[in-house]
Amino acid sequence: MEQTTAVPEFTDAARQIRSLWAESEQRGAPMVSAESMQARLFAIYDEAARVPEALELVQHQLQLTLERTWYNLEEIEKLADQLDWLLGIAATEAALASAEADAGAVTGALDPTPEAGVQPEG
Repeated sequence: MEQTTAVPEFTDAARQIRSLWAESEQRGAPMVSAESMQARLFAIYDEAARVPEALELVQHQLQLTLERTWYNLEEIEKLADQLDWLLGIAATEAALASAEADAGAVTGALDPTPEAGVQPEG
């Protein structure tokens, strides 16, 4: 029986970035303020820190928030897509490594070779 590990289509960090647009529209703002983006980037910092490339992206975006005033929908979607890609790959790799480790542990427990700790008869 093959076991699969589901990887979310959207990471939590990307979902939080995408939600900025809806929150901005609810307030009647035509764009997302740099201050709102900065606050959200700090909120996802720990999740991004698990993947060096994602952390670098978040740090770069934090720097950019100091130099600008607004973000449009296209910029928000692009950032969220990048985070999904970086964090999704890391989640997939972790899930595969875990599945391989689990399979190796089961195989090792059933393997009657000297390496597995069972001496062959004879």
